[in-house]
Amino acid sequence: ARAAAVKPGARPVMLYALASLGLVLALLSKPIAIVVPLLAALLDWEMLRRPVRSVVASVVPWVILTMPIIVIGLRVHDVPEVALESPLRARPIVAGDALAFHVRQVLLPVRLAVDYGRSPAVVRSEPLDLVWWAVPIAIGTLLWTSRRRAWPAVVGAMLFVVPLLPVLGFLPFGAQYYSTVTDHYL
Repeated sequence: ARAAAVKPGARPVMLYALASLGLVLALLSKPIAIVVPLLAALLDWEMLRRPVRSVVASVVPWVILTMPIIVIGLRVHDVPEVALESPLRARPIVAGDALAFHVRQVLLPVRLAVDYGRSPAVVRSEPLDLVWWAVPIAIGTLLWTSRRRAWPAVVGAMLFVVPLLPVLGFLPFGAQYYSTVTDHYL
């Protein structure tokens, strides 16, 4: 009898409101939660197969909720001059190295540390490290060429990469002075 008292459509609205509250709390606890709208859109569009318009309509309020955190983060987190020295042409290599590191940590979690010392300068200075960026490219190419048979794996790979986007090194960030990679990013 109680279920009949709930109006049709009230449950999805209530669930969306609770999810929005969860997002706000996540943003206040860990600013990396700014990627949640992207993850939600990816799952909504690729796994639930909802139309793009519906996906955008449901994610736009969450993007708006993340904007103040992005603005505050850009103003508060100081980026040392040394972190800014990574030339634009080297940033894809640094990002690829960071992705390869995280893949390696998931597949073989050994030699865990607080600081891995993989700053952009270190990555650019070690010749062998210049090839690690090819690992995520190879995995991505393999997944893309087999996407018809393995679409859930492709979406899983996207869910792996999207949360790392803010800390891969495409844009400089303060902790990058010490290391572009750390276990808590993943």
